[in-house]
Amino acid sequence: MVATSLDLREIAPRLDLPITSVAIGIRRGESECITECAVRLILGDDVEQDLTAAVRHLKRAGRLGNAAAKCLQGILELDARYELGYAPPARAMKLLNAAANDADKVAQMQLALLIVNCPSLEQRLSLAVDLFRRAADEGSVSSLYQIGVLHYEGRGVPKKPRTALRYFEAAADKGDVDAAFNAGLIHVTGEAGRRDYRAAVRLFLQAAKQNHPRACYELGLLCATRAAARHLLPEADEAALARAEADYYQQSAARGCALGQVSYAVCCMNGDGRRRDPVLGASMYANACLQAEPTGFSGLAKCLASGDGIEFDPEEAVRWFELADEPNRWWVGK
Repeated sequence: MVATSLDLREIAPRLDLPITSVAIGIRRGESECITECAVRLILGDDVEQDLTAAVRHLKRAGRLGNAAAKCLQGILELDARYELGYAPPARAMKLLNAAANDADKVAQMQLALLIVNCPSLEQRLSLAVDLFRRAADEGSVSSLYQIGVLHYEGRGVPKKPRTALRYFEAAADKGDVDAAFNAGLIHVTGEAGRRDYRAAVRLFLQAAKQNHPRACYELGLLCATRAAARHLLPEADEAALARAEADYYQQSAARGCALGQVSYAVCCMNGDGRRRDPVLGASMYANACLQAEPTGFSGLAKCLASGDGIEFDPEEAVRWFELADEPNRWWVGK
């Protein structure tokens, strides 16, 4: 994307602050910290890349008068207008329609994605399904994945998790990492008819090898599930499973997964599967806070209330407990 190819330091200088200080600064409405969080979300720096969340932070910082935030917001809204739900230009739609009718696989895919991602085109979802199918017939792996998503959500087609699983597994067999992850989740929940931990482990491992941020988190959860753990580490005892669980959470946290960061924080605070490290635990909670994860809010609140891993501050702790109860306040700073 254009925005991520820029040297963002020229627009918004980075803050040399501990991540816990950045999180507390956001809570207090400090525009420089809010902008720092947005830059992290744009770059995927210790968090999952999330341009929509970045724009929300930039809008808030802009309202507080931060010029760098206003500049970045303009760049992102121009570059990511389709992802943010803006209606595509009529000329682009006309050209893509013409190319799709000429059996252009790329055009079919792009037109279908525009329809799926743009709320104003919701009534044309059946056309998107048809375009994805035509592109899939031409060998598009991404189209197999997208058809699976539509069947899973029941958009443009009946909601059928079993059919979704079939498309996800077909795409996963061709190397699609998101399809492998989604198929693994369906096997864990049993939404397609029954739980299949063996298949879930295989698919999550496949996704983890391709650096999917949540795959390692799910593998950590499976370590704590006796029926699933025997398929992942059949010879491991309880201590080995605890170490493996912490290792998977650590890998997930390093890839920016907020849930992985919270789970690894718990391991660090309690010494589960590794040496106790409350300072690292508090930092992990703060990273999750930057992604508006409510369990990150409550975890950081507990650290502040106890002074474990961070400076004791009971008044600040109360504010974070309130955020955990009403996480939408994170975006407005009240």
